[in-house]
Amino acid sequence: MILKRHRDIMFAEDEVNCCPISIIITTLAAHAYNGEADVADALLMILSNMERFIERDQRNRAVIRNPSDPMENFADKWAEYPERERSFFAWLRQAREDFAKAAGMESPRLITEALSPHIGVELAKRAEGRAGAGQGSLLRGATSVSAGASAPSFGSTARVPSKPEGFA
Repeated sequence: MILKRHRDIMFAEDEVNCCPISIIITTLAAHAYNGEADVADALLMILSNMERFIERDQRNRAVIRNPSDPMENFADKWAEYPERERSFFAWLRQAREDFAKAAGMESPRLITEALSPHIGVELAKRAEGRAGAGQGSLLRGATSVSAGASAPSFGSTARVPSKPEGFA
């Protein structure tokens, strides 16, 4: 949700409809998540590894498989509208920069000030409030993020839909 909020604010003035779609951000984030318990570590790991889960076909077109139906490509429109792919990578670069900058800060107030323009004042203030209550901040000074992430585990055989039982 934090990443999609960042995207929403970054593309608030997008009149060309190049805003990265939620299903792509969500799918790549889910693949890149490596079980980190801390929100800050999870965000940094996800942002570091999202693009590892974008495959390329024989013609070097992006493939982001639907985990429920690996034959469906969530990035199928990127070949027809290359500006959408460029926008996704521009957003990813900006998100990495914004969250890495905040991760290097120790003061909850400074983190709030750094993130407010990118995720909204309310969300940033809620994170600051959590930090003040001893629950950990949205982002705290992170030392490093592991670059290791597992590859997606999709089957290699095409899924053939069958007629649901109990339906006419």
